[in-house]
Amino acid sequence: MKNHYRFLVLLLAALQVTHVLDFVVLMPLGTQLIRDLSLTNEAFGILVSGYTFSAGIFGFFGAFFLDRFDRKKGLVFLYMGFILGTILCAIAPNYGMLLAARVFSGAFGGLLTAVIFSVIGDVFPESQRGRAMGAVMASFSIASVIGIPIGLQLAHLYSWRAPFMFIVLLSLPVLAMLFRLPKMVGHLEAYVPISPTGLIARTVADSQQVVALFFSGIITISAFSVIPFLTPFFVGNLKFPEAWLGYIYLVGGVLTFFASRQIGIWSDRYGKRKVFVIVALLSLVPIFMVTHIVSASIWMVFVISSLFMMLVSGRFVPVVALLTSCVPASQRGSFMAFNSCVQQLSAGVAALISGYILQTTETGALLHFGWLGVLSMVLTLLAIVVTTTIRVRA
Repeated sequence: MKNHYRFLVLLLAALQVTHVLDFVVLMPLGTQLIRDLSLTNEAFGILVSGYTFSAGIFGFFGAFFLDRFDRKKGLVFLYMGFILGTILCAIAPNYGMLLAARVFSGAFGGLLTAVIFSVIGDVFPESQRGRAMGAVMASFSIASVIGIPIGLQLAHLYSWRAPFMFIVLLSLPVLAMLFRLPKMVGHLEAYVPISPTGLIARTVADSQQVVALFFSGIITISAFSVIPFLTPFFVGNLKFPEAWLGYIYLVGGVLTFFASRQIGIWSDRYGKRKVFVIVALLSLVPIFMVTHIVSASIWMVFVISSLFMMLVSGRFVPVVALLTSCVPASQRGSFMAFNSCVQQLSAGVAALISGYILQTTETGALLHFGWLGVLSMVLTLLAIVVTTTIRVRA
């Protein structure tokens, strides 16, 4: 990979690290937020889904204009909005304002992801997208390894507001580096202006795009029906020390970082569909274990949670690489915006479903978590079936 490609991948990864950290840091803060703001499980589920629903809605509208502009300008504008939204989260005085700030952040975050993945699809040929996607999506792991433990420690020492200011400080130098990027207008050569209704009609009429979006939605619900309530389950049911939660993300994040990169390489070498099927089948094991375990020692929690992070997160590397390859470059931005819409709305629906299914006992334990595990496993198997119908186009 040439130096300018390496710089681009590293910068896109840095964008994703800060953006992903802003999203995922809320979930391990669940125990503290529920306690400090006197929230119910339903209220916390709404807090998580507020971000994702906003990202989904604005991702839908973003599909109508993302392919019309220089990708660089899109990245700069959206990242500035993301930083402002994170500042608002840090200074929110109450639950209502925090929810509003999360909605604001989501409006920019969903579109930012769509542009990042579109850039990868535009710049890298299909035979190299798995590796590039694996490197960028390893940002989930980096966020877990560096950001979440530090964020949780800051929250433990100060308050839940501190992690958001930490994210802002990380984001400012990344924003400065964005201005070094050259213009990215190659996709405009084949772009044909189309009305919003025409764009929707074109997408709906393309069975491959519809199937791909359905596939993206069910694999997202499979993951986010479980993820938001992992830490409350560990603390409330398994009596895992709250002060040690950061180490779960540290260990799991390190392993997931290397796993994501390797899965990306395997996706290019052996085929994205084949690698997804294998990783998805393997992920059924930790999904079942992490949602049905009754008691476990500290080291066992580390083992199970690490396997869960590696395999459930690892599934998304071939998924996104496959999705960027199922549409031509001139339509990639709009399609990835629709995909971001579907993923974010699916994550929001999953969080709401989880919040209403789960019940909390007087001792803080969660009831019916195993039901969510079964739902996650069924959707994983359905996704495996659906992926056999998706074909690569570009």
